[in-house]
Amino acid sequence: MIPSLLKEQFGSLTYALDKLARDAQWFLKIANTLDLPSTGDPIVILTDNINTQLLIAKKSCKNSTRWLDIKWFFVKDAIFRNKIDLRRVDTKNNVANGFTKPLDKEAHKKFIQMLGLN
Repeated sequence: MIPSLLKEQFGSLTYALDKLARDAQWFLKIANTLDLPSTGDPIVILTDNINTQLLIAKKSCKNSTRWLDIKWFFVKDAIFRNKIDLRRVDTKNNVANGFTKPLDKEAHKKFIQMLGLN
């Protein structure tokens, strides 16, 4: 049985990854149509959720992950086709946390610096 917290985290993160991956690949198609230069490198997506990274990195599916909706495998497939590069970022250096978590004064200063707004 999958712990509900992992299921919730994986579901919400994979929804965000799915949307981000589809949008990024759409932008690449537009750039190619307009003959804009491309490096050919995979799109880099940073995350601090270790459990999701572990689930996405596995090539097989186990009983504990059968509850996943098939649409979440778009991201997994894009990673294995080398279209997306999912990388770990330390929680303290994850800029997105500044939008989703309460920050003390010092953390807010760092957040503003990471955004380049200082």
